[in-house]
Parts: sequence; structure tokens; C-alpha cells
Amino acid sequence: MGIWGKRPLRSAEYHIKVNVVGNSGVGKSSLLMTYFKGYHVPADMPTIYEQYNRMVRYGGWQIALSISDSSGMPLNSVVRRYNYKYTDVFILCYAVDDPNSFADLPKWAREIRSTVGYVPIVLVALKDDLKGDASIAEKLEWDGESIITFKDGKEMAKRLNVHSFCECSSLRSAVR
Repeated sequence: MGIWGKRPLRSAEYHIKVNVVGNSGVGKSSLLMTYFKGYHVPADMPTIYEQYNRMVRYGGWQIALSISDSSGMPLNSVVRRYNYKYTDVFILCYAVDDPNSFADLPKWAREIRSTVGYVPIVLVALKDDLKGDASIAEKLEWDGESIITFKDGKEMAKRLNVHSFCECSSLRSAVR
């Protein structure tokens, strides 16, 4: 249990378990490494499973964050689903330059909900810095596709009935 179950954990007043999911290669690990290190660290190797922990203060409360970075590869679905247990919040990610990762969002939402029922989901568009990159836009256009817009993300968030939606860039934006 996390903040909703109000289970204290050692020196923390609450423990919140967060699971970060989405297709492989969208930038989940870069997002987390930027958050934990304070600067952009490219994640070059595919992740099987990583666990990050940090104490944070929010609204005067001491909270132990436990963030899991799970592989987006289908072969790791058993490990990933096992790790969904006791998750308080899911961060569902896609990359703005990867239309397949965007198209797979309903599949991810179904996997989450069929495994753990209703748990808040935050939809996050990654690699926001690539929106102005002409070479990326040209490559996508060549394939008959385009950059995923903020409007597209908002519409998907509504369709999936997620808690909230945001865009960010591990390279350019502050990740907090």
C-alpha cells in the first residue's frame, strides 16, 4: 500500500510505488536517470528492470519514492506484470517521434488495468525536444507519419481515461 493506504515506511511518512512503462526505446530510462542524477544521461542499453529510490518532501510530508523502470519488450511481460503489484501510480510513456509507441498506448493501459485494476495513470510524452528537429520530421514524413502533437497526446489521455498528461524532454527540460 502507498499513500492511499497510508502505510508508513521507516523514516518516511508514506511510501509511493511508481511503475514507469511503455515501449522499449521511448526514453523511460533516460527520464529516470535525469531525475535521479540531475542531468541528462543517455541510456544506451535496453533495461530489463531497474529500481530507483529517493526520499522527497511534498506538502510538508516525507515520502519514500520507489520507482521501477521495467522493460518494454514483450519477452519480459511476466517480470513486468509481477512488478505491477502494489503500484500506487503508473507513468505510461511514449516518444513523440515514435508513432508505434503512441499506437501501443491502449495495449499498455489494458495490461495495467487487467493486472491491477484501477490505479492512477499519468501519460507522459517523452523526447519533446525533437518536435523542432527538421530531420526527424522529414524521416517520419518519408514513412508517411508525423511527430505526435500535444493535441494528439491530450486526446489519447482522454480516450484512455488517465489521471493526467504532460510532455517533457530528458535532454532539455527540468525533470522533477
